[in-house]
Amino acid sequence: MRLILALFAAILPAQFAASAAIPDAVGVAVAASPTVPEKITESYLLPRAVKKQLVASAREMGQHAAFVNMWSKILTRAGIKPGVPQFSPEGLSVLPYDAGSNLAVREFQADPMQFQPKDEADLIANLEKISGAVKQAGLPIISSYIMEIAMHAPTLDQETINVPTYDLYYLTEANDREEKEVRIRILKEYTRLDAAIMERAGVKVLQQPNPYLAVYVGPEIGLITRYPASAELAAAIARIRSNIEANGGKFIDFKAWPLEGGRLQVDAYFLR
Repeated sequence: MRLILALFAAILPAQFAASAAIPDAVGVAVAASPTVPEKITESYLLPRAVKKQLVASAREMGQHAAFVNMWSKILTRAGIKPGVPQFSPEGLSVLPYDAGSNLAVREFQADPMQFQPKDEADLIANLEKISGAVKQAGLPIISSYIMEIAMHAPTLDQETINVPTYDLYYLTEANDREEKEVRIRILKEYTRLDAAIMERAGVKVLQQPNPYLAVYVGPEIGLITRYPASAELAAAIARIRSNIEANGGKFIDFKAWPLEGGRLQVDAYFLR
């Protein structure tokens, strides 16, 4: 849907030069509140939050200018100081900022499975539900939008498809390891998720619209699935735990189901 830009975070400062002044004529309306979300149809207006920068995909200076104009207003309104914007001919637009107190802007993009397909009222109700949970977690919200961005699907003879969702931007305490930050996150797997096990790690599960997707607030949770023989369960769990800890994670708990042939499905949850 949008370029995955997090991989560029470490090299952005060396690759960008300060952009020209942003034209005053460029203006984009700013959403008033999460309960009256503005509809955004252009991907370059919804940036990724990378380290302490907002990074968007902008094809040319006009798009860069619109992005910077919109987000400079949003940041200023939230008491955040925008930095010097930067633009790359390769199509990346960067807006650094200073939120003070080691705070950073983070983004949550809802999965369309969280609400009824193409039902705007249900989408907005879900946005309000998650927004309320974000506030209860002590994470200040700075803006939110309904996202309606057309995509081309080559497998569908270049038909344009549009799956509405929403983007929520909020502040949290920054960490050198972003997986340790308290964020609104989605765990989506091909196995039935156990919210009770997740919450044993201290996270709060906000929504589980189906058995395979959970929305939660907290550090990042991972899941490992293995298929040991029933008699080897204890040894398999010991290996999983050892591997997790060797990579800096923390084992939470596991759940096992019997399969045919005397084997088990073991789902092991951990903090990354």
